[in-house]
Amino acid sequence: MWVSARKKEVVFEMTDEQMNPSMGPFTNRVSRKEQRMKARRRNMKIFSLCFAALAAAVTLTAIAAAGPDVAKQRVAISMKDLANGTFVLTPLQSGTLKRDSGTVRLVYTDEPAVMRNGQEVIIYRSTYTFKGKRGNLSIRERSEWVAVSNENAPGFDFRPSVGIGTWKVVGGTGSYARIAGGGRSAHAGMGAKWLARQEGFLTLR
Repeated sequence: MWVSARKKEVVFEMTDEQMNPSMGPFTNRVSRKEQRMKARRRNMKIFSLCFAALAAAVTLTAIAAAGPDVAKQRVAISMKDLANGTFVLTPLQSGTLKRDSGTVRLVYTDEPAVMRNGQEVIIYRSTYTFKGKRGNLSIRERSEWVAVSNENAPGFDFRPSVGIGTWKVVGGTGSYARIAGGGRSAHAGMGAKWLARQEGFLTLR
């Protein structure tokens, strides 16, 4: 009796891990580590870009905020004597305007007195025109005055008084042709002797 034996072919399929011992679970771990490192580098790049953009925005904001202040120049205008008034303009910080001096002309109107906690307050609206060596400058002021004595100033029909006010530029020529701004003022009126000082910020328009 003949027995026919069939030859069985057994095919062994080797995985990549079997063919290359360097691959396998360790390779998967390395791959995951590389992915994490790439993700970390990518996040760092994104963070750096965001930080740079934020720094640029802060810088631009600071420049924009400082811009108007850089153009401002603090000044003081001192005056004395009503009859033959004179003035001196003094820059209190560096800027466009330089020291100037000359004569001053005053035009004013007074309003009805008001009472504040029993104290009489007199309100004046004044326009000063300063004629200096560098041009003319006109300012408009509103001031409030209170008496500091029971007696009239010698030769005048009013009592010595002090006043405070606010002012702004309303016109100019020469070096003051394009000047704008304003500030606050203080006065001491003693009759023939009269002192005033305006301080504020002026800008070139």
